[in-house]
Amino acid sequence: MKKKIKKIVINNSSLELFKACPRKFFKKIVLGQQVPEDTLAMRLGSAVHEFIEEVTLNPFQEYSEMLRRIHKNWDLPPYDKGDFPHFAGICRGYVRRYIKEDGKDLMYPAAIAPDGEILVEKYLETCIDEKENIWINGTIDRISETESGQIYLFDTKTTSAASFWTQNMNRKAHLTPQLTHYTYLMMQAGLKPDGCVIDLVSTSQHHSVKNHYDRLSTTRSDARIASWLAETTYYCKLIKDCIENETFPRNMGDNCSAFNKPCPYLKSCMNPGDAEQPYAISSPQSFKVEYE
Repeated sequence: MKKKIKKIVINNSSLELFKACPRKFFKKIVLGQQVPEDTLAMRLGSAVHEFIEEVTLNPFQEYSEMLRRIHKNWDLPPYDKGDFPHFAGICRGYVRRYIKEDGKDLMYPAAIAPDGEILVEKYLETCIDEKENIWINGTIDRISETESGQIYLFDTKTTSAASFWTQNMNRKAHLTPQLTHYTYLMMQAGLKPDGCVIDLVSTSQHHSVKNHYDRLSTTRSDARIASWLAETTYYCKLIKDCIENETFPRNMGDNCSAFNKPCPYLKSCMNPGDAEQPYAISSPQSFKVEYE
């Protein structure tokens, strides 16, 4: 007998992966068949993320010691390779540009909840369909409150690509559904944001990148949120149907190259015997399934 789903909880990244290719979603999210991806650019980006988070939570730390610890945590190349000075330069440049003498962000200091919690890496979860018991979740980089009392959703994006700074890419940053996803989560938690801020940090060492930082501000209208909510609910119901009926169709169109490289699951996807394999459902933190 097939299992009937009682509750499903899903984040934005998993939703976008399903839209790109249900079979890839099945392989990576449902079965948990993670393809190792450990590049220097990814580790450097994660290290910068950690530094910004720590500066926000503990603004009076000694930066040199913090940088050395984070450098070691993410196994960045040794000093003589030149990458640590690059990492340190990015982080110190961020502090010089955005952090005031009192340790707070120049325009967007982290908000503090009534219980004293600093709203950094804030996990939120809310129901979007009570009848189907569909929930969405997400972890927001930072929720900020300006001196005038405005609330902003704050998301940090790091990239090694110099093209990230072109006008075209800046427009794309405004369009990401992740910001709408987070906006709705905040609204349901009683934290209606006045806008979204994208903190762009380039980790590139290319000589043409003269400015490693930029901040983009955008908003989400009620109409846009309603449209996103309807689409998200639709796809979540599709995901439930795929799991309960053990069917994850292949997307053999353009989305097989949606991530600018050959799909790591393409070989098994093309295997005729793959369709008959039993589906063992797993539940990583970002994707949770409960059965009746």
